[in-house]
Amino acid sequence: MDWLRSSVFGVGGGGIDQQQQLQNGVAADAGEDEPASSGPPSPSPRLRKRSKRDNDGVNNNYDEEDNDDESGNNEDAATGIVGRRINFGSRDNTSDDDDSNKSSSSDRSEEEEEEEEEEEEDVLNTTVDTVENPIVEDATNEGDDDCSERVGHGGASGGEERVYVNDDAEREHVQMERQHWRDMEWDPDALKFFYKPGFDAQDGIPTAEGYDIIKPTHAGMQVRLVFNLSRDIIMACYEGEVNHLYETLENLGIPKTIEGVGEHLFGAKSRFVQTLARRLKKDERDVHKFLATFFFAAELGLPSKRLEQHPNIKFDKYMDQQDLNSFWRDIASIGKGGGEPTYLWQSVEDSLNADCRDLFLTVGGHKYKLRVALDDDKVHFQFSSISVIKDRNFLCGLSPQQHIKANPRGVTIDSAVSAATGFPLCFRARREGFSSVQNYEAMLRYMFQYKFSVPGAAALALNDIIFCSDRGYWQVGIILLILSFGGSVFGTLMRKEWVPFTYDQRRPGQRLVIETKYGRNIFLAFGRWCRNMLKIMAFRNGTGGVSLAMDSDGIETAPQIWEFCFKDNGDAKWYNSNQLTKQQRKLKTFHSIDGIVTSEKEQSDIDHHLYMLPVTMVTCQDMDFSWATLRKYSFTSSSSEAAIRNAAPHVPPDENVRPAYEAVLKYASLTKHLSDSDDSISVGSNSVDDGESPIDASLVTKVVKSMRAGRTQETLVDSKKDAQRILDSVEGLSSAALSTMLMALGIRPDRVTNSLSEAEKKKKLKVWAKSITMCTSVENYKFPYQKILNAKDLEVMLVTRAGDALAKRQLPGPVQNPTKADLRAEALQHIDNDPSFQQSANERDATHNPLMNAVLTGIVKRGFLQPLSKDEKKEARLGHQNESLYLAQYYEDSKKGRVPGINICDIKRAGMAMHDDRHYVRDSADAIAIEHNTDENIMDDDEFDFDLMISHTVECKCRAQREWNGSLRQAKSILRKVLDEMEPAARVAVHGKGEAAYLNISSTQHELIESLIPNKSERIQILHHAFTYGLNKTAFLVGGPEGNLMYGLIITFEDELLTAYGD
Repeated sequence: MDWLRSSVFGVGGGGIDQQQQLQNGVAADAGEDEPASSGPPSPSPRLRKRSKRDNDGVNNNYDEEDNDDESGNNEDAATGIVGRRINFGSRDNTSDDDDSNKSSSSDRSEEEEEEEEEEEEDVLNTTVDTVENPIVEDATNEGDDDCSERVGHGGASGGEERVYVNDDAEREHVQMERQHWRDMEWDPDALKFFYKPGFDAQDGIPTAEGYDIIKPTHAGMQVRLVFNLSRDIIMACYEGEVNHLYETLENLGIPKTIEGVGEHLFGAKSRFVQTLARRLKKDERDVHKFLATFFFAAELGLPSKRLEQHPNIKFDKYMDQQDLNSFWRDIASIGKGGGEPTYLWQSVEDSLNADCRDLFLTVGGHKYKLRVALDDDKVHFQFSSISVIKDRNFLCGLSPQQHIKANPRGVTIDSAVSAATGFPLCFRARREGFSSVQNYEAMLRYMFQYKFSVPGAAALALNDIIFCSDRGYWQVGIILLILSFGGSVFGTLMRKEWVPFTYDQRRPGQRLVIETKYGRNIFLAFGRWCRNMLKIMAFRNGTGGVSLAMDSDGIETAPQIWEFCFKDNGDAKWYNSNQLTKQQRKLKTFHSIDGIVTSEKEQSDIDHHLYMLPVTMVTCQDMDFSWATLRKYSFTSSSSEAAIRNAAPHVPPDENVRPAYEAVLKYASLTKHLSDSDDSISVGSNSVDDGESPIDASLVTKVVKSMRAGRTQETLVDSKKDAQRILDSVEGLSSAALSTMLMALGIRPDRVTNSLSEAEKKKKLKVWAKSITMCTSVENYKFPYQKILNAKDLEVMLVTRAGDALAKRQLPGPVQNPTKADLRAEALQHIDNDPSFQQSANERDATHNPLMNAVLTGIVKRGFLQPLSKDEKKEARLGHQNESLYLAQYYEDSKKGRVPGINICDIKRAGMAMHDDRHYVRDSADAIAIEHNTDENIMDDDEFDFDLMISHTVECKCRAQREWNGSLRQAKSILRKVLDEMEPAARVAVHGKGEAAYLNISSTQHELIESLIPNKSERIQILHHAFTYGLNKTAFLVGGPEGNLMYGLIITFEDELLTAYGD
């Protein structure tokens, strides 16, 4: 196996010549049970198949002698890793490693990524076959006590001797019989992998089903909450790398300024300029003149000849077109035809990389882990295939690449930079015949050359170094390469075949499919890669998105960390400070919009006013992770509206809060949801005699229960009478009464409220009543589930009535896990006839409170943000972008006197606010507009703490082109209504000039509010803003998609309405 490792990967050469290894044949791995032979074995069928495919994939334009070297492995034995050369003219002949250069670009579209993923679905081991797994050097000596231990803990049986990998031992080129990294087992207590005799070998990397998956409901899942931990870690790295740079500059005598570093890298005496001058036989001044001309033309996007002829550009310090062309010809000739040992670009690359390594690469002695970000930069160059065929040196030794985007051809430069500071560490252009894995192996060996120079230390060369990259870049070969050198990998992932999770794919295979429609959660999977336990995570954000990531430093038994990150870096500096007062902390959460300047006296008055607002700020900004978490299970504007809608039908006429419900529902035009106090005693067929139950939801509930298990002929007679009374009264019932009665039958509140018409409600109630009145035998009665309830209603009722039995698969009847509507209805029929379920239902009814359940349902349902479609996401993003434009225009219009009765001196953005007296009430207004208080009575002698400022909340809405309740067309229609309501003089000043129209209205003008704000949810939203902040006014601003403000409504809320909303 060492022969295979040395010839294929060259991992940890340890200073021993690899050609000599091939000749000696240290060990053979013809079979796991066979002893090592004296020479290299013949390739296995798997390797023979790969070798034939590699030879077929080589470009035809390469000379035949280039394809065969003395080692029989091309030039790959010297570089360490075998990889196929690409055929730049055909995408199908591209190697799997190089294929990522076309498919892993971070700027390509989701559709292109998914299309390519579908093409790769059936080729699980393609990348593994192309670049075999690097073999970790597993070494031990007979009798070496450091390589074995007696264990009696963890997953091992007591007294079993297991051999483990000793990180300090020199293990190069020693093969233990039947002890290979594929035969290791993880001990979670010792946090090590152990060799276990008889353990089944793992064939290559784990397949999708070869991971230990931990779901969110796992009993052992532990969670730890942190604030801003990742930012603190990166800041520690940042400070350490900057301090190291300062020390390096001081040791080298370089000024600690940007100019000093620039002079060192690109000055006349720099390696870069000296290399160009020496190879081109040019003067340093000519080199600088060439670079200045090239970058100046590139910055303006014009050819240098145009700049030379431009009358407004002084071109005497730049290079003219003739000299520039001559310079380019000299550059193109260096290294061609074998006249020079290397091409010019290779010499320039070496000089820049040497400077980057000397200046920016920290080598050791630091207390933080170095984090290196990997990426590939595409350099577009539309060369023609015929040019390369005619001239094998046309690309100067660069590997031709075929990308996906427009202008697809070019070359690739692999890069490594510091993830904390962005300092450049190494850049290497892709050579002919080199795969991305080979290229990165050369980069790693160059950057950390001093570590690879120690014999036997290759497996630890990258210890305490974390390599990060985006999801399109990670390939199996790159991951195994880094892990085999002792490094760590971290980054996002694509939906590859070897990743155990996937989502929204037509052919998931054996991978676990993450449903995107459910709430925020995390799924974990652990699998062995080399000596590392690789952790793969699937994070579902709760709004329709799933992100995949991996980490090789994760521990299976460690608690999972959930982190709250600040949206603004500035907030992280003061949030955890214990030096700020309560007032200072509150004021830190308010931010003025751009362009507003206030005097010191005004700012002091504004700060006093903001501090006096009856709210506590719980987040610094909105729409981040903490905002989405802290809004759950509280009364926000959306959850309050849902709670009011659901609870209204259950509020009895004599309830104390009945007047408050009536006031709020009348303002929001939702009175149809409130039950009528006369419904149960109206004239006609709906009236009741003494002793009879009123015709309402309680009567329906009584009849439904009496017709379930334990019913007798006597209960059937009574139920038929009550059902007939309901049947005779259907036409006279109000909408609210019908709604509550259908809810009692099991129809969900939102369906009753939003989906069913009055005729449909009456029809369903009649169907149920007739099923009882026409019943002739107790034994033959069946509730008409499928005629009244839909699939979702049946699912909710089944979970409600038999949740525990459903989870334990103990339902009465033949079907234990009904998933279709007819099966669910059948299961409910069996439950109706089972006395044990009737008894448990009676126990639940003892504590059943319909009003409380309705309120809680609204809060929980709206506490989780619903997933948005692509169009809805675009509109939401556009609305957030335009908010600042709307607010700026509102401020300017108020300053110019265009907003009646409003003269704003400042507009503040804020995060989530919590009501001081009612902590369960929370709100996220778009802004707080602050004005000077012009009330003459503010300076009351009896009150010292007077307020010189007043304010009102602001809500912004962006109307886009979609045909829905907030469309642009409807907004233009409302604008005409606003103009009609304005004073003639104000209307003339606005109409036809493109200015925004403003109108002051009162919350008592119900019909006007309904016509100007047709969306009922938005009416509740602006009322919620005012109540939470303890203000009586809200500005409702509506703008177009271009960022222009169309109209604004300044609504003043009556104290009675605000009090009713709070009740």
